Amino acid sequence: MQKWTVIISRKNITLSKWQIYLIFLPFIFLLGYSGWSSGNIINTIINNTNSALLSRQKSRFMKEILQIDRMLQSLERRYSKIIFHDEILRLGLDIPSQDEVRMLGTGGRYFPDESNTVLDRKVVLLRKKLDKMKIEQRIEERSLSDLEFNLLRSRDELEHTPSIMPTWGRITSGFGWRGDPFTGKRTFHNGIDVANKTGTPIVAAASGEVVYIGRMGRLGLCVKINHGYGYKSLYGHIKNSTVKVGEKVKRGNIIAYMGSSGRSTGTHLHYSIFKHGKAVNPRDHIMLGNIIY
Repeated sequence: MQKWTVIISRKNITLSKWQIYLIFLPFIFLLGYSGWSSGNIINTIINNTNSALLSRQKSRFMKEILQIDRMLQSLERRYSKIIFHDEILRLGLDIPSQDEVRMLGTGGRYFPDESNTVLDRKVVLLRKKLDKMKIEQRIEERSLSDLEFNLLRSRDELEHTPSIMPTWGRITSGFGWRGDPFTGKRTFHNGIDVANKTGTPIVAAASGEVVYIGRMGRLGLCVKINHGYGYKSLYGHIKNSTVKVGEKVKRGNIIAYMGSSGRSTGTHLHYSIFKHGKAVNPRDHIMLGNIIY
């Protein structure tokens, strides 16, 4: 067996290889244990540092998510107001409501996923809210486009609906049954008579197209305008016209001058309005303030 001689305090001590191993073994163990302990301590410090950083990041993310959530809630409240005004406009314009479309388009309530953390659930909920708002935005864009079309159509319809007195004067005969001024028999008068002096200007009661100028029996020389949307207006007993057939006129444009052509008891305008071919009372289509009794 191989042996080594160790000199300690000038004394020669002969030791075998295994005896030397036994002497150094505790030192090796202590050194290894120290290294392991140091590694654990360092790993613990690193883990604690990472946990603290993650905790701070998580706290910051939660604050940001809560802020985004409050912004989304504010947007949802504004969107609710937009929907309210949308429905009010639809009611006023007699357009079908979009409530059912919105319900079908956006679905029902949220049910958060079974995620591991509160942060995960918040993120999932925000994502679902954003998806819902995207769908709602598309629906509202279509709704607003529909409203814009109907508002333009409504404005155009108002522009083409008789609504003003076509001349200045005094109403001498109203709409409905009356005694004929020539025969005394009870006859139906399908318009109103407005008296004034010869040459008083007569204007279009609404925008439209002149479709007829000529004599119409007892009404003498007449002008007829097609306003669209089912409306036509007739101006009788005129002296002369200032427009031509096919001409486009705007509300308030002069189209003729008052006279007493046809069978007439004096200078006046016979004014009739027809809606879908049926005579209606012109007084219902004249703004107050223009009528003189």
